[in-house]
Amino acid sequence: MDAVAAIGLTDLTGFVGRTAETKQLRASADKVLAGSPQLVRVEGEAGIGKTNLVNHFLAGLDKFTVLAASGDPAESTLSYGLVDQLLARVNRQLVGRFKLLDRSRPSTATPFAVGADFLALVGELQADQPVAIVLDDVQWADRPSAQALGFMLRRLWADQVLAVMLIRTPVVEDETEVVNQYLSRPTIDSVTIRLGGLTSHDIAALSAAVTSGELPLPAAARLRAHTDGNPLYVRALLAEASPADLIAGESTLPVPKSLLTAVGRILNRLPEETRHLVEALAVLNARCSLARAAQLASVDKPSEALAPALAAGLVQWWPTEPANPVAMRHGLHRDAVYESLDPVRRAELHATAAGLVDSTTAWAHRVAAAQSTDGRLARQLEVAATEETASGRNDLAARYLHWAAELSETRDEYEHRLLTACVQSLLTSQPGWAVSRQAEVRRCSDTPLRDCALGLTALLGTGELAEAEVLLQRAADADAATTPAWMRSTIAGALAALHVWRGRGGEALRMASSALSMGGLVSRWEDFVRVIHAVARVRQDGPAAGLAELDHLPTKAAAVSSDDLDCLCCRGALHTMLGHYSEALDDLATAIRHQRAGANILSGPAPHSYLAAAQYAVGDWNDAAITMHQALSIQSTFEQPQHHTLTQMTATLVPAGRGDWQAATAHVREAQRWAAKVGTPQDIRYAAIAGAVVAQARADHAGMLSSLRPLLDTDLDQTDSLHAWWVAWWRPLLVEALIGVGELDTADRHLVRLGDTTRDVRHLEDTLSRLRAALARERGRLDDAFTIYRSRLDGDDGEPMVPFARAMLEQDFGQLLLGTGHRREALQWLRRARDRYTLLSAHPFIRRVDQGLDTSGARHTARSASKLPDLTEREEQVSYLASRGLTNGEIAKELYVTNKTVEYHLSNVYAKLGVASRRELGAALDTERVG
Repeated sequence: MDAVAAIGLTDLTGFVGRTAETKQLRASADKVLAGSPQLVRVEGEAGIGKTNLVNHFLAGLDKFTVLAASGDPAESTLSYGLVDQLLARVNRQLVGRFKLLDRSRPSTATPFAVGADFLALVGELQADQPVAIVLDDVQWADRPSAQALGFMLRRLWADQVLAVMLIRTPVVEDETEVVNQYLSRPTIDSVTIRLGGLTSHDIAALSAAVTSGELPLPAAARLRAHTDGNPLYVRALLAEASPADLIAGESTLPVPKSLLTAVGRILNRLPEETRHLVEALAVLNARCSLARAAQLASVDKPSEALAPALAAGLVQWWPTEPANPVAMRHGLHRDAVYESLDPVRRAELHATAAGLVDSTTAWAHRVAAAQSTDGRLARQLEVAATEETASGRNDLAARYLHWAAELSETRDEYEHRLLTACVQSLLTSQPGWAVSRQAEVRRCSDTPLRDCALGLTALLGTGELAEAEVLLQRAADADAATTPAWMRSTIAGALAALHVWRGRGGEALRMASSALSMGGLVSRWEDFVRVIHAVARVRQDGPAAGLAELDHLPTKAAAVSSDDLDCLCCRGALHTMLGHYSEALDDLATAIRHQRAGANILSGPAPHSYLAAAQYAVGDWNDAAITMHQALSIQSTFEQPQHHTLTQMTATLVPAGRGDWQAATAHVREAQRWAAKVGTPQDIRYAAIAGAVVAQARADHAGMLSSLRPLLDTDLDQTDSLHAWWVAWWRPLLVEALIGVGELDTADRHLVRLGDTTRDVRHLEDTLSRLRAALARERGRLDDAFTIYRSRLDGDDGEPMVPFARAMLEQDFGQLLLGTGHRREALQWLRRARDRYTLLSAHPFIRRVDQGLDTSGARHTARSASKLPDLTEREEQVSYLASRGLTNGEIAKELYVTNKTVEYHLSNVYAKLGVASRRELGAALDTERVG
């Protein structure tokens, strides 16, 4: 795609200066051509020439596919508006291959899923030529687009992609919120160009290009001092003032500094039909067909009306496209024209535009057409919000309610609609809008609805649970006669979630039951409250009882409706806790498929964490590592803090087991940071597990106990009933640590308790046997230890449920046999353990077995300390998936990268291992596994 055509560039007349900045852009483009993705931020005040600089650069950019879009304050609430602009010039057949890139995508589509499809599209485009993604006025990007594009940019690796973001400065803090939160954390090389004003020489050259002659340098210097070199102001003055006025240094410049006035004078010089066309484009505020703009402007000969607007530099035109689309050239021009409109004329144009656009945009025009408060329109918006809520589109409901608030005739109506809009926003997995409105909400009257909105924000948006409890409880204690049913049930559900997260199973169960019995819950929140009810039941009566609370779900995961996906995630998590791994894998993988297809699940990345735990347990450590790679990739697009500690904990498992200490300890630190921030008993457990798993891999029993000490010091397992979540993971680690440091009586008490509370958890049988035997051994009861080992291992030749747990059991038995003189049998069990560890690439544990074999004097094939030591973590993941027969495209989809990145890693793998095909790669990996 030609770069100039892609951005609709028709006139570069008058571009001057900017030599150093253009050189920087070209240097970044050269790096992209070499296979290194780049991000360039172009910053500067309005009218300083950011867009002209980038357009000039793009005009000389050969063999790049250019995708361009521009943010706009009027569209900052339209979901995926920026993404859709980027896709406007892409072949529709290609876009059609990606369900979530089509404008008919579900309104609830999650940013990471849209971002994943956009990443795949960029990968496809790169097959032909490098890609440049240009985002103008990015400070006005809509939040979902910013999240999706931020996700995409962070997934670039060896890609030929140049991203250019144009950011207006200085800006109001709110304008940069989405940029700072989602687009300012690139993992690719980045450079910032801060654009200043034109020099006097530049202004002299500009005058020669756009007027009949070049200004003398003193006059150019005077003009620079008057405008600070702002090209947009300079052009306005050059167009409006005579050369004599500009040269006459003793006279006052005749054109006011205000661009509004300057553009108004230019507009007044245009023919009437041209002026009407420009005004219509300012009201539509979007790239649209010339025919549609002419229809709104009531212009009979649109082509004739367009020409003077193009000559004046106010309008941009794409003549090569079938619909002849047009748009205002610059946002400042648009604002000046819009503000110059008579209020009555502006309202009339908006009212007419409402009948020319899609239904969602029509609401925006109807709101803009209102010249004062409008109770009737506000009520209609409330009705529309109710319909969107019933359809599960809470984000649209929030938008309509916010508009209705602005049109309200009384303060009470305004506050009620604003607060309800915040509540709607919080019932999605993207509560950022409500968080950004906290100051406004706090200024509302002290009512139960205000407490509800602020309490939900603290609970679901910022993770400030203490504040959430005060506010939600106060709202719950309000007079039920004056509190609507939907609000009472919503508050009850929120309190149930809070009690669960703070470790109060009984109160959580009572509140969740109350919320469900009241009715009035929106579908997504009802699904979530059912999850809380099931988890609360677990706290009271154990995982099996919690599982029974989800009996309303179809047995087959594929048959579960989109309204029950959070419950499906919960069922998968409970299956994981109970060791029902086949069922867990089915439930969780199905939920994740729905997420990847755009389903909005309040569980966020939690299903990935539980799926990784199940994969880890059954010995699919490569799959678990890839699943957690996915979870970490998407976590930043979810705004609920309550899932972050769990994600970091499960991300620790495989790196710890394989001895990747740098990655493992980084995840531990993040888990501890989030646990300290959120502060719930469960988050404290997650962080404790993460630290203990790493210490276990290092054979550091004191370190294990140190990590788990918070559970003992605060007696957390007592405050949450016998059935603590993840108890089957953390208490065995605690018992092992206590035995290792010699606190045998305490270990015995916890071991008894562990056995009592996990009778139905079959996957713990090997672990319980290992711990009971270890305790007997340390107390000198060797006969009892031998009996425990043999009763568990003799005659059991089947595949163990948890290979890692079986390997640890076999290793311990082998060490005991070796220490008591049973060398031949010891070697049998140690070698079995080693084989299992080798299949998992559990290198720290392999080394410990090898030490035992070395002590025995046995001959064995020593393995390297790391699997395929020359490969990076990403190369190992790509290699593993390739060896399973996945295509490059399938690998890219699994890892959230592009095809080009997969090709890059595979070429490195082939070179490092000396192989030339997938078949040879598979053979090399098999050789590594069997040793």
